[in-house]
Amino acid sequence: MNPYVELHCHSNFSFLDGGSHPAELAFQAAELGMPALAITDRGGVYGAVRFLQACRKVGVKPLIGATLEVDGQCWVLCARILRCYSNPCRLLTLAHADQPKVEARATLATLSEHRGDLFYLSATDDEARLRELPDALVRAIVFRELHHHLHPEDPWLLEGSAEMARRCGAPVVATHHVLYHVPELRRLHDVMVAIRHRATLDEARPHLFPNAEHHLKS
Repeated sequence: MNPYVELHCHSNFSFLDGGSHPAELAFQAAELGMPALAITDRGGVYGAVRFLQACRKVGVKPLIGATLEVDGQCWVLCARILRCYSNPCRLLTLAHADQPKVEARATLATLSEHRGDLFYLSATDDEARLRELPDALVRAIVFRELHHHLHPEDPWLLEGSAEMARRCGAPVVATHHVLYHVPELRRLHDVMVAIRHRATLDEARPHLFPNAEHHLKS
């Protein structure tokens, strides 16, 4: 079997979203036997240096990327190889311009203009949008992300998303939208969500995930 590599992973450099240090994620990836791991924090590559250092210690290949809001939808952008690290950095700099602090937004036109040597992951359910993305990005490969967090509705949602991707000719990739390295940190993440919404834990309950499945898995 081909080993699994996580391509959508937030560290604690995703403010009030990720619950684990980049080194914790790298060490856990090594423990799980992952040959590589991507760090894709929201709107930045702030944890990249610490992540690279930790990956070198444990023999995990580091992949550097970011999660970015593009025309109102969240995308994962990842450098194909490490020397292309400057490409997402340039795009992120533009995405932060004229935005509130810690927020980053871009348009598809900006993405196309500064696409560089990146690959793209999208969880969009907009079929028309998924069809237009490869041409808009000049035949770049856009993967349709599929998540399975053991929610009751996940199997039929995944079936529909995979079928839509087939109709659009888009390759699919399994990711886990990781927010912490071990499930025990679910409570910490709940607290961060409550802080983000300026609410108590009880008040924030509608915004909390129903289980602790957003952790690194083999």
